Amino acid sequence: MCQPTPFSSLLTSMAVLEGLAIGAISFLYNARYHGLPLQAAAATFAVTAVCFFLFAIDRIEVTETFAEKVAIGMIGLLALYLIEWGLRLAGVPFGTAMDQGVFGFVVNAVAIGLAISCLFVDFAEIESARKSKLSAKTEWYFAFSVLVTLVWLYLEILRMMKRLRR
Repeated sequence: MCQPTPFSSLLTSMAVLEGLAIGAISFLYNARYHGLPLQAAAATFAVTAVCFFLFAIDRIEVTETFAEKVAIGMIGLLALYLIEWGLRLAGVPFGTAMDQGVFGFVVNAVAIGLAISCLFVDFAEIESARKSKLSAKTEWYFAFSVLVTLVWLYLEILRMMKRLRR
């Protein structure tokens, strides 16, 4: 068992804040689309279980090239989200295309694919750390990394389900 450190305390605090934020978001979605957060949580669990199973039986191999492509995709998606955010702040109606149009659907599907790919990268990093017998202090980092990926996957699935329910 790993000893608590200032780093682990920070990650724990961040995880609690993330949980509160997800709870609030889920509450708002549930008020408008009854039962949707539970369906999104179940879908996130199912996707995660399938990903873990595929990784565990070596059906998915995470190479350095794969991880680099995932990172590039994440940077591109972040840039798109930042541009959308900036345009919304400037009053440009680009957000409508992201929320309701085919473009938004494609972006959402790509984001789900990237989140799933990040799960595989997380699993590979954990496996690599286990094999190299890294310090138990790194467990906090890996746990937080998986948590962030799962929250991202949940939010993207929730957005997709909202989009499909309209």
